Amino acid sequence: MAGPGVGNCGRRRLDDQDRLAIALRAPAYLPYLGRRSCPPVCPIEPAVHRGEAGLERVLAEEPWRAADWCQKRRSHQERVELTMLLEALTGDGGTQPLGDTLRDQPLSFDPRHRRYALRTVHSRTVLVANAHARPRRAAPAHDPTGHLEGA
Repeated sequence: MAGPGVGNCGRRRLDDQDRLAIALRAPAYLPYLGRRSCPPVCPIEPAVHRGEAGLERVLAEEPWRAADWCQKRRSHQERVELTMLLEALTGDGGTQPLGDTLRDQPLSFDPRHRRYALRTVHSRTVLVANAHARPRRAAPAHDPTGHLEGA
């Protein structure tokens, strides 16, 4: 029996983006954010974007997914500046030599001797909307010398 996306039954074939989204919704192993001690607190719900828009543009148009308490802490800001670290890739898929270098590409997961390779990243900022922003109230008119007029 054919699996989803196999054959021509009026359905389109699953591409890599679809397979990645499905895998993130039902992971075989516990996902973590940087370290195993940092699993996500909510299910990962990826948005699949199609088209020619670049990564930076897509990220700029995505809603800010920080926790409510974090967004509320910045409620005085209608738009929040976030930092992105983007892998420095050339047009042919190779890495660019210029940028910031981080030693965080895992080579070995052996707990006795973990090893990491260098990778080059570029730092960019993106402005995103804050759903918890409160409009600022205009300051009340204040004239400290108003009561002296006519004196």
